Amino acid sequence: MGLFNGNKSKPATTPAPVSERGVPVLHPGFYADALQEAGKPASQHNIDSVAQLTAINLALNAHQWFRIMNDDSARAQFDSQFNAEANSQRDPQARTADDMIDFLWAWSPKSHAGLHGFVESMGQTLGGAVAPYGDVLPEDLWNSDS
Repeated sequence: MGLFNGNKSKPATTPAPVSERGVPVLHPGFYADALQEAGKPASQHNIDSVAQLTAINLALNAHQWFRIMNDDSARAQFDSQFNAEANSQRDPQARTADDMIDFLWAWSPKSHAGLHGFVESMGQTLGGAVAPYGDVLPEDLWNSDS
């Protein structure tokens, strides 16, 4: 990934408080818009389904970024903060990807371009992921065979 070439020094691994981030908040508007563009109802169930898929995709990207930046400490902190148990306590769970973005935005300025690209591409990803289904999406959309 060309986003992270250059300085390989380890960044601080304790994210600073996020005052502003340069990518839009996803929950609920981004998800509702993506569902409506795909011709699916923006029900809470459907929003939760696409939010979970988004969080899983973002976690996969985050792990690549931590590997490229050689920051095992940040990866461990991310994994601790966004494991299944922690995510089940999050209210609403559909905010998980937004919380991940806040973490990554604060973690390293080198992640900013990647986060912009992720959000831009995720709308199309969601459209393709929901297309094979009817008005009620599977809860585990990330694990469903279409």
